[in-house]
Amino acid sequence: MRDTSGAVDPVRFEVLGRLAVTAAGRPLQAGPPKQRLLLAVLLCRANHVVSTDRLTEALWHQAPPRTARKNLQVYVTALRKAVGDRIDYLPPGYLIRVEPEELDLARFENFAEAGRRLLRQGDPHGAIQLLEAAVRCWTGPPLAEFADAPLAQEESERLFAKYLAVYEDWAEVRCDLGQHAQILESVDEVLAQHPFRERLGVAKMTALAGCGRTVEALAYFDDVRQHMARELGIDPSPVLTGLYRRLLRGTAAPAFLPVAGHDEEGVVDADRQAQHHAEGERVGRQAQRAREQQDAAEAHRDADDRGQQRQAGRGQRTEGDQQHEGRR
Repeated sequence: MRDTSGAVDPVRFEVLGRLAVTAAGRPLQAGPPKQRLLLAVLLCRANHVVSTDRLTEALWHQAPPRTARKNLQVYVTALRKAVGDRIDYLPPGYLIRVEPEELDLARFENFAEAGRRLLRQGDPHGAIQLLEAAVRCWTGPPLAEFADAPLAQEESERLFAKYLAVYEDWAEVRCDLGQHAQILESVDEVLAQHPFRERLGVAKMTALAGCGRTVEALAYFDDVRQHMARELGIDPSPVLTGLYRRLLRGTAAPAFLPVAGHDEEGVVDADRQAQHHAEGERVGRQAQRAREQQDAAEAHRDADDRGQQRQAGRGQRTEGDQQHEGRR
């Protein structure tokens, strides 16, 4: 894209929210829905080849037309006209070339990596600035407009998992620095979507206690415990339970509560952090299994209800037939 002086206008791509393309601050049209979906999938794997088979699956799922490959080529040609000659064909598929400053996902990943590096080096104050920048890259659920495209939703879930991990790092460092009020401004919104993320639960309890709201922290734990027992049939993790007991006894120092994964000085303890990540993943898998079992049970009940209704209908027809024969 060039301005009137012949200089190339910078192009910006956004996938962390609704797909958007701009040049010099002006929106560019990325085309019809399937063409936009193609661009989104390429951007989610920017600077890496995405196979033609995967792109075909993304656009048409399990029912591609006979002209799928030709249609794909047409969409690529149109996208090159819209965003510049940055989409290359490299067997077995296509690749879009972007610079880190051009793509919000790349900026997010770079900020997160740099923040975690400073955290490992023992600089939580520098780390929190970069982790904050990473969190602010998100404007909403990624690829939300492509909810009916399974592969796009797979990419969305992958990206959101990255966001959750970075947000949890951000919240934990805030706790380590005693900056509890900032956590409470946003943590409930994230927990509403992922109530079983226990790293977030620890951060919320720590932040509440750090703001002098220990009674609310204890009440939150009771809610979590009942929710997990009802939905998953398990108890909260030892980390969350231990924090609850310390707060209950009044032996914790809320303003400087160490967060899971960090030692008393706020430096990352890799073994403890890995253990807490694993605990969160375990709870998440159990939550998913519980939801699947609930769905299967409801489907079974629905099938039984339909069977009973059909049986009742057959019974009514038989009785009617008998009455009809009697009249004859």
